Amino acid sequence: HVPNEFLVSEAEVYRSLSSLQVAKSIGPDELPNKVLKEFATELSPIIQDIYNESIKEAYIPDLLKSSIISPIQKVTPPQSIESDLRPISLTCNLAKIMEEFFCRRFLSQLTRKIDPRQFARKGHSTTDALLFLLQPVYEALDSGNACARFFFANISKGFDRIDHHIQMQELMELDIHPGTKLGVILFSVMTNKLISDWHLRTKFVDDTAALEIIPRNSISYLNHTVDELHQFSVNHYMSLNPLKCKEMVINFMNNNNSIMKPFVIGSNVVERVTNYKLLGVQMSEDLKWNKHVDYIYKKLDNDENTETVNDSMYGKRTGLKGAEIASFDGKPVKWPYFCGIFSSLVNKNDKPMPAVKLAHLNSCLTDRVRAVIACLTGEPGDYDRAVKQLTERHGDPREIIDAHLRRISSWPHIKDKDREEFQRFGDALQAAVFALDKPDNRHELASIPLCTFSKPKHEKPPDDPPKTPEENKAMHCGKAQISTPISERVALKTVSVPFIDDSGG
Repeated sequence: HVPNEFLVSEAEVYRSLSSLQVAKSIGPDELPNKVLKEFATELSPIIQDIYNESIKEAYIPDLLKSSIISPIQKVTPPQSIESDLRPISLTCNLAKIMEEFFCRRFLSQLTRKIDPRQFARKGHSTTDALLFLLQPVYEALDSGNACARFFFANISKGFDRIDHHIQMQELMELDIHPGTKLGVILFSVMTNKLISDWHLRTKFVDDTAALEIIPRNSISYLNHTVDELHQFSVNHYMSLNPLKCKEMVINFMNNNNSIMKPFVIGSNVVERVTNYKLLGVQMSEDLKWNKHVDYIYKKLDNDENTETVNDSMYGKRTGLKGAEIASFDGKPVKWPYFCGIFSSLVNKNDKPMPAVKLAHLNSCLTDRVRAVIACLTGEPGDYDRAVKQLTERHGDPREIIDAHLRRISSWPHIKDKDREEFQRFGDALQAAVFALDKPDNRHELASIPLCTFSKPKHEKPPDDPPKTPEENKAMHCGKAQISTPISERVALKTVSVPFIDDSGG
């Protein structure tokens, strides 16, 4: 008999189908998520019956257990199939949905009994694991009488070498009903007892690390824990990779005679390194961030066809050229701007960051105009304040541009044989270009394509067509701007997109 709480309702199936991402790849069943989502109403009762009957009969259809295996290179070029390729399984989308149904019920029992140092669970993250490891290190080093010693374990093919009989035994010892689950949950259960007696340990799925704080001139006992970890892997038909397991020591003491015997796995001595990448962060024995910054910089600079690092990651998302990051000079007033530019490198926002928008605006201005907004440092809202200050000081050139555009667009259709009409059109267009391109009255043209005509003859210009009230107002603003004395007028350089709205345009 299967308790009702392990069965799924039609409404729950419908909610899961309706929230599917249609862009996911299809599996061996060749059933795309788009079909499941579009026909959620019709398919919900069918999938409900398949799932509930599978639970009651303890049988899963063979197709839902199949997968497409794609080898992904760990190193380029790969030298060994065993160690240099990572198998990625593409399973049926319907199987993933059913696994999700079971996990919702299974995790509530598992969370209370899993190792509290397993950080690959809801409400925890890699950041929590790193902070848990590094906080004791900082405290020990601040005391000045201790050093820190790490052991980073690497389990070869951990997900592929789970013994099902041992897995079932572990589940029964935890008093958890076994069933269809995700690989992460299975592995967490499998390694639940791994070095569980060592306090300073972290686990994140198959990434395991152990830390020991060694007082000055003392003996290290971490070797016993490494031996225990090795024996655990042997008993559970797993395998530690001695070539990828690493040791790292952080020691800032001048006179330290602590005894630290090398770690040995089988007949192999574990290599001691000066830096190690743990959970995506490059840790160094000097606790500096140089290695990690270089690592992030190289990841961002993987596109050789772009001008800057920021263009490859940031510009493709926002359509705006990224700003160059510069070294922080220590001035507090420039800290928000520095942080904003750096955040644009690593964040995946689809809208331009305020600091980048302000940097782009600064690049469009001459030195004298840039002085008007020099006090703005990239805080949220600074770009809008900058545009407002520039408009109040120098007027809004967009109004003048719009007025000329409306005037040009009001001309009738030009026929090929109508030379006189064409000449009048050219004269008006050339006059607009001269008005906007005078040396003492340059304005940003906002990427307006303008054709160049011959210089108009010295003859009486044609009568202008009647203007609308909006054109009169805009032209009046333009004349007032042109008549401003040179000492109070500052030129703007021509740019592609001088003003950016909040929608990312």
